Amino acid sequence: MKKITFLFFALLLLAYAPQLSAQCNYSIVLTDTFGDGWNGVSNVDVFVGGVEVVSDASIPYDVSNNSYVSDPIYFEVGEGEVITVVFNPLATNLFGDGYNECRYTVRDPLGAVVFNADPFDGNAAPLDLEVADNVTGACPSCAVPLADFSIQTDCPTSTNFFVLVDLTYIGGASGMDISDDQANSINVSAIGQYLMGPYSYGTDVIVTIEDDSDNSCSLVSATLTSDVSICPPSNDDFEDAEAIACDDTVTGSTDNANLDEDGAPDGVSFSEEQGDAPDLDAPNVWYAYTSTGGSDEDITLDLCSSEYDSTVLVYTGTSGNLSLVWANDDNYVECGGGVYSSYGTFTADGSSTYYICITGWGVSDTGNYEMYLECSSSTLSVNASEFESDLNYYPNPVDNVLNLNAKSEIENISVFNIMGQQVMNMVPKSLDKVIDMSNLTTGTYFVKVTVRGLTETIRIIKK
Repeated sequence: MKKITFLFFALLLLAYAPQLSAQCNYSIVLTDTFGDGWNGVSNVDVFVGGVEVVSDASIPYDVSNNSYVSDPIYFEVGEGEVITVVFNPLATNLFGDGYNECRYTVRDPLGAVVFNADPFDGNAAPLDLEVADNVTGACPSCAVPLADFSIQTDCPTSTNFFVLVDLTYIGGASGMDISDDQANSINVSAIGQYLMGPYSYGTDVIVTIEDDSDNSCSLVSATLTSDVSICPPSNDDFEDAEAIACDDTVTGSTDNANLDEDGAPDGVSFSEEQGDAPDLDAPNVWYAYTSTGGSDEDITLDLCSSEYDSTVLVYTGTSGNLSLVWANDDNYVECGGGVYSSYGTFTADGSSTYYICITGWGVSDTGNYEMYLECSSSTLSVNASEFESDLNYYPNPVDNVLNLNAKSEIENISVFNIMGQQVMNMVPKSLDKVIDMSNLTTGTYFVKVTVRGLTETIRIIKK
C-alpha cells in the first residue's frame, strides 16, 4: 500500500495579536469528484503531535452518485502542534485508479482553509506536492462552538415549528449566545440541547451561536424552515384509524407517513387477479370500517385512481394482535394495464370492525391515493360461487388451446394480458368453446367469462 503524506502546521492569520488558548477544533472534509464515494477502500488518517486522532476516514461507496462531500470531521489541536494527514490510496481499489477522484480540505476553527489537497492529476498519477512554507498552528482566544441544527415540528395540533440546537462544544468559553434572525436569543453556559422558537410554518430561520466574550468565534446555521405538509397524516397510526363508511371516497398521501404495525401479517395471494403477495413494510395510513346489519356483505376497495404503486391490506383484531383478512397489490384487469394500483373485494361478517391499511409495494413507495369503498349484499357472491362451479376449463397451463364448458350458455369471453390489454374477444352463445391461444406469447393471461349475466375471471398460464 502506498502512502502519500502531507505534513503541515495550521496557521491562523489574524489582524491583531490575540491571547491564544491551549486547544481548539480543526476539521477535515472529504470530497469525491465523481460522486460515488471513495469506492470503499481509500481513506485518510489524521495525526496531531504524532498521535492518531482520525482513523480510516472515508466516504462510503454509493452507486447512486450522491456521495460528493462528507460531513466535517472535527479534531482537537493544541497550540503549535503538528498536524499530519496521511492519504491511503489502496491498490485494491474497486475501479483500479478511482482514487484520483479523492480530495480533502482542512479548515481552522474559524473556517478558513489551511490546506486543500488535490493530490492527483487526471491520469491518477500521484503528484509530488510540497507545502511551500511551514506554518504554525494557532487557536483563537475565543471558543468556536460546534452544534447540529434540526427541525422539530408541532404536529398536528399547531401551526408552529421549532429549531433544536444540539450544542456539543463550547471550549473554555464561559457562555454562548444563541440567537435567531427573528429577534429571539438565549445565553447558555454548558453543552446540551436547546429549543428555539416557535416559528410559523413557512418562516425562514437562521440561528447563530457566538462566544459571548468574542463574537468573532461563531457558528451560523443554514436557512431552516418547515411547512405543515411535512406533518404525518392524522391516521398515520393504527390507533388513529379514520372511520369510513359505505360509498365513502377518501383521498390523501403517504408521502409523510411512517411505518406503523409492521409486525402485522403480510399478504398472501387471495385471488387470481392479485398476483404477488403484498407486504406491510412501507409508510402507511389506516382506516376503520365497521360492518353492521348482522349478515355477510361484500366490501369492494377501489384504489385504481391512486398515483403510486399502492397496496391494501385488511385486518381484524387489536394492535399487536392483528389477523389478516384480505390483501391486494395490483389489479391489472380492473384498474387497466400499466396502473399499479389495488382493487378487490372481501366479505365482512356484519358485526366486526375491519382495519384497512393503505401502503406501498416497495419499502420506499409513497404517494397520493384515492380509495372508494362500496358495500353490497353477499347474495351475488353466492351466485358467483355457484356460477364458478358450473364453469369448467382445461388445461392450465395451456400449450395451444383452452377448453371451456358451462351448464348454461356462455355469453361472452374476453382475454387480457398481464398489462390489462384485451387481446381476444368472442361471443360464443354456446355451452362449449375452444379458445386458440397458439399465437399468444408465453405468460399470464386473464380470461373473463360471462354466463347468465355473471362474469368470472380465471387466470391462465400460456406455455
